Amino acid sequence: MGAQHDIPRGKSRQQILDAALKLFGTKGYHSSSVDTIAGNAGVSKGLVYNYFSSKEDILEAVIFEKMKEIEESFRTGIPAKNPGEMLRRFIETGLEIARSEPEYWRFYWSMILHPALPKTIKNKVMASYGAFIGQFEMLLRMNGVEKPELEARILVPMLDAINIMHVFAPDYYPFEEVKKHLIGKYSANSPEQSEEGDGQ
Repeated sequence: MGAQHDIPRGKSRQQILDAALKLFGTKGYHSSSVDTIAGNAGVSKGLVYNYFSSKEDILEAVIFEKMKEIEESFRTGIPAKNPGEMLRRFIETGLEIARSEPEYWRFYWSMILHPALPKTIKNKVMASYGAFIGQFEMLLRMNGVEKPELEARILVPMLDAINIMHVFAPDYYPFEEVKKHLIGKYSANSPEQSEEGDGQ
């Protein structure tokens, strides 16, 4: 017990989330108990309830705290006055997230497709997904892509499907070739590409 209290507060919370992610991804959310999460995290069950009110609360934190990190990665390092570069970086980032966090995305996709996903979490996932589509719609419009609203609703699920294939079969799926083709496809109408073409 004394060793548990020696763990810094922020670190022990992260240990709980890391343990929950591993358990939810391997055993499944419904087969994982708070007792097991606590044991795998090396903390007491009481400490888990100091941070989280329920197992569903843990699930929500596992899903959305990582999503906040991902959303932040889309906002940083992208030139604000260059629509073509912004679109390219958005697509690249959208295709790299699964490679950097495969364990999280295996869990995420299995969880959001589960018929017993709590409705409150499903609604938050869909709100986040809608905002993501809205960002792509804005960038596609800035780059002169026809029907940007429809194209955004095609492109974002396409990024998901490519990431799923890469996580599922990384040695067999031509990820780099597909990424290059997709960036070229949606960058073709950008103002920068048009100016280069006019100058040749």
